[in-house]
Amino acid sequence: IGLLLPHDCDFSAALLPALAKTLQQAGFTLALSYVDLHPSRLLAQAGTLLAQDICGMLVCGRLLNDNPDVLQALSSRADARHIALTGISAHHHPGPVAAVHPDNALAAHQATDALLKQQHKHIAYLGGENHSLVRAERLGGLSVALGKAGVAFSPSLSLPCAATFADASRAAEQLLKQHPKISAILCDNPTVLQAAHHTLLSGTQAHRWRLFSRRIALTGFGECESSLKLQLPVIAARHRTLARRVLECLQHQLDGNTLLPGDPRLTVPAVFL
Repeated sequence: IGLLLPHDCDFSAALLPALAKTLQQAGFTLALSYVDLHPSRLLAQAGTLLAQDICGMLVCGRLLNDNPDVLQALSSRADARHIALTGISAHHHPGPVAAVHPDNALAAHQATDALLKQQHKHIAYLGGENHSLVRAERLGGLSVALGKAGVAFSPSLSLPCAATFADASRAAEQLLKQHPKISAILCDNPTVLQAAHHTLLSGTQAHRWRLFSRRIALTGFGECESSLKLQLPVIAARHRTLARRVLECLQHQLDGNTLLPGDPRLTVPAVFL
């Protein structure tokens, strides 16, 4: 199986160990190829893998954001050689390469429902870049869940920030300062979750937040051992579950079947960890 991986993609890097283990346990040999985000290089590296007598190819992470014409050309080459082709993405991808992905909207809906049951009404979303499709899908799930409970979501309760501890800490402080009624925060990724947790508990902020820090519930997205050790609520599509679904989709194609972008097998639900 050939794996096309982008450089500097946190999603692909985190998934790779579970993916490699799952495929190797199923008896496949792996050929890894790291690719720059450039159309000609993607097709060139794919051609190199196709020349190695592979039976399947995986396109991971941000490589699926390439030009649709490039991805269509890749799909056509795979079809011509009867090669199984599957993508793995952090968010829903319309094609032309069918991609396994977490159900981000449902995860946010589940997390919001859990907070609503705890009587939280002012729920904020912290983190993610403005252009992030993962963030957009989760905000959609949050808004839908609140709407079903008769609560309107205010865009002002959503604050993007870079996935660094320093940026997330500053953003958490800004969010709490501007919206003192917030009682719960959904955190876009493990870094943001841990930064928000630290902001609420740190001694340097204790004099500001002491009155309400205990009442603010945090829930994070993304599998992370450090978050679990801190006993922070986390919801995620597990890496091993994503890897197993990728294997299922590959086997489906290797058995002679077609995998289309709308196939329900591509969507992986999240669970509380």
